[in-house]
Order: sequence, then C-alpha cells, then structure tokens
Amino acid sequence: MAVPTNSELSATWRALSGSGTEEGWQFIAVSRLGPCTLHAGRRFPGNDEGLLVSFVGARLPGIRQLPKARGFEVTHVALPGAADTTSTIGLVREPQGSLELFTMIAQDIVTVLEGCRHMTAQEMLQAFLRRVTTWQEFMQRPGDQLLSSEAEVGLYGELLTLDLLLDAGIEPVPAVEGWQGPEDGVHDFVFGAGAIEVKTTVASTGFPAKIGSLDQLDDGDHKPLYLCGQRLGLDAEGDTLSLRVAQLRDRLSQSGALGRFEVKMLHAGYRDDHADSYLRRFSSLESRILLVDEDFPRLTPSIAGPVIRRATYEMDLDLVTAKPVPISTALAALGML
Repeated sequence: MAVPTNSELSATWRALSGSGTEEGWQFIAVSRLGPCTLHAGRRFPGNDEGLLVSFVGARLPGIRQLPKARGFEVTHVALPGAADTTSTIGLVREPQGSLELFTMIAQDIVTVLEGCRHMTAQEMLQAFLRRVTTWQEFMQRPGDQLLSSEAEVGLYGELLTLDLLLDAGIEPVPAVEGWQGPEDGVHDFVFGAGAIEVKTTVASTGFPAKIGSLDQLDDGDHKPLYLCGQRLGLDAEGDTLSLRVAQLRDRLSQSGALGRFEVKMLHAGYRDDHADSYLRRFSSLESRILLVDEDFPRLTPSIAGPVIRRATYEMDLDLVTAKPVPISTALAALGML
C-alpha cells in the first residue's frame, strides 16, 4: 500500500462519514510501513475523524502518559480482530478542532512514520509520540502573534536559501524535508551527515551573524557543515515575506512537497491571516557559502570547555577570511548533487 496523501485521507474519512450505527470505530487500512499499519477511521457516535496506527510487538505507554493538546486527543484503541501482539494508538480530532489542520497533522505524522519504516515497532512508536508532542507544543502557542522583525528576516533568508537549493538542482521533496530550522533543528538544513546553517542580515555595514548556541557551528555531529550568509537590502521594488511564501508555494505545487512545506511554515510561526502585516520588501544582495572547519572562527562545546554550558555570540562574516564556495560545491560535498 502506498502512503496516503492529504486528499486520500480526507476522501477515506468522507467515505466513512455517518457509516456507524453503534458505538466504536469504523476504519479502513490505508498503508503498511514495516511493523506498522495505518488506518483512517471514524469514532462513533461522535463521527470523529482519526488516524489509527497499529504496531506489531510494541508496548504502548499508559493512557495518562499520552500527549494531550487542544484540537486533538491521543488514545488507546482496541481494533476488532487485532492479534494479541498488536497495539493500536489513535490520533483523533476533537469537535472544536480544525479539520484542515488535523488533516495536515495526520499527513505529517504519516510522513514521519514513512521515514522510520525500517525501524523496530517500538522505535516507530517513539517517533510517533515525539512528533505528536511537537504538534502539542505548536498547538499551545498563541495564534495571534506576528513574527518579530528579526524572525521575519531570518525566515525570509531560509526561504531564499530553499530557493537557492532548488535552483541548484535539488529535488523539491528532499529540499523541503532537509529544512529543519522551523522544527527546532540544531541546523537550518540537514542533508545526510552534513548541514547548512543560514544567517541573514539587513545591516548596511558589516555582516553581523548571531550564533544562538555553542552547537550551531559545531561540526562534530554534522560534517561537512556550511554557513550560508544571506545579505538582504530593503528595497521598495523587492518582495515581502508573504510574496516570497506565495512564490515558493507556486514552485512546489506540483512536486508533492507542498504539504510538508505548509507544515514547516506553521512551525516557523507564519500565518496566512497575518500576510498583509509583513510590509517590508527585501532584495537579495548576496548569498555567501562558507565551509565551517577547524580554521573557522567559532565557539563550540569542545572549544569553550566544560565550565561554559551555554553561550550566544555575534560574529562579523565580513571579517572571516574563509573563501566562499559555490553552492554546487557545497551540495556535492553533502551528497545532494
């Protein structure tokens, strides 16, 4: 069975709507991923949509240990005819929850499980719970907050870098999957064993780059590590953040990557109902790719030593003597070209 898309999940839920006459679940298996089977279902009498995930050989946590969030619940499910070795957990939309957002959450979790299909059932269960917890944290954020000026510039720079990767020849799905920044990744883009960290500035003098932690320029876990400096200018003829988002949506619309892009935009804090509030227009003045190696100026846990537990600092990329490399060279080293 192929992994279901958003539209296929929605179509299955519609087909099951109103089909239950007794209390319990009506469901259809939609995909098998190693030791895991996915079902789209409805719980009656409430007619609630649900994504049911069955794991062969996994042990579920107690009901009180399951994540809870506004808009959806996570619960144990007893499926008729299931073997004693199979445990099922359900992600169920609450009546007040947005169906559009719930469908996006369900599809995102399906995508995460697809990437774990070669793991054990217990490992897949833990990946499921971690992802649900990520959404739980997202649902607890205030929904009426605009991005700060700094976050607006940072997101614009990451989107500009995503465009740069697509222009260089990376396929849309791996490019979007590699974009980890919105989901609290240590680095903004992760590809295989390596990564790209993006720093964006609108400063007219120098090239200030704020480094948020000792791990951000540490290549111990991700190597090679590149820093992509994006220099923007304020330009009345440039693009707003919302225009940049719309352009990428158009570019990704036929690729199969649009759903994951929308999820990442949500986690980045971008809301369509705030689109008209982002008034600044930017133009791209420079994209600078630098290899972060032993000669690159930085603070890392090994350099700072055990006494310094955490630190943030600012550097001027204009004073870094490392020679910029073409994006094609960086992507080849990352195994993407």
